[in-house]
Amino acid sequence: MESLKVQDRSPLTRADFEAVAQQLGAEWEAVAAVAEVESGPLGGFANDGRPIILFERHLFSRKTSSQFDASHPNISNRTPGGYPRSQADRWAQLAQAFELNAEAALQSASYGRFQVLGQNFSNLGMANAHEYVSKLARSERDQLDAFVGFVRANNLTDELQRKDWAAFARAYNGPGYAANQYDVKMAQAYQRLKSNPMA
Repeated sequence: MESLKVQDRSPLTRADFEAVAQQLGAEWEAVAAVAEVESGPLGGFANDGRPIILFERHLFSRKTSSQFDASHPNISNRTPGGYPRSQADRWAQLAQAFELNAEAALQSASYGRFQVLGQNFSNLGMANAHEYVSKLARSERDQLDAFVGFVRANNLTDELQRKDWAAFARAYNGPGYAANQYDVKMAQAYQRLKSNPMA
């Protein structure tokens, strides 16, 4: 856990988005729109150098067969939610879960600029979440690699190309995407970037 600190603080640039968009056959503004909606002004890392995270207690419960639900309901619960406001408290959740089951804990949090879950380690041909999360903790460019891996593994290239934000958000953010208006926010971010492109 202590090793999960940034190695390169350089933020993603338009050139980074353009390079990935070319690989995916999409517009760079579409890729940048996802980044904007997923992490907003927080970017990929907090001031202390740790990746921005969100711990999902329902995933941890599922991955550990609910064995910690009764004893640790704040970090293991079949019901989604219970998200602390601060990153410090979210990392405290992850640390507590890590002590109970390290691999399940790392798989149950989302990380960085694109908020990709640790359970997606196989998208980049990695053996486990430990290896994957260590990569995500290095730089925003490593987090961008994870985004590309997720898009390809889940056959979302076409949705991104067509800017079918509802279909994209359904796969990327889950069935509750509409309640949180992820599709609407991505569409708005895309239009804003088309009107006012970043340098």
